[in-house]
Amino acid sequence: MVTTVIFVLGVLLIYQAFFISLDSFNYCLDYLRIAPCLDETIWQAQDSITHFNIAPNLEPACEFILMPKDRQWEFGCSVIDKNQNLYRINLRATWRRGKKDVSISRIAYAMYTEQK
Repeated sequence: MVTTVIFVLGVLLIYQAFFISLDSFNYCLDYLRIAPCLDETIWQAQDSITHFNIAPNLEPACEFILMPKDRQWEFGCSVIDKNQNLYRINLRATWRRGKKDVSISRIAYAMYTEQK
């Protein structure tokens, strides 16, 4: 009877470790799909600020398909120093993975300098 309890406990620990590693693997796959889109969108925002002094109102640079109804983007651009034309760019992607909300954030800064 003791052997059976030890065996069942070992199986349960292996089972739990397997699902924890599977969840981590799925997060990494989602991250690898979404991170390039976030980086491209941040680059577009920095480019429009650096060259044109326009605070962008961008949509994501590309679409990512996880669960179409469970994803959302949050994009914000705010002026940090009006005299120096310094902007802060915030971008966040949020989606639902099972019962958990998962998100990836990017923050960047851009400065407009007038061309002489």
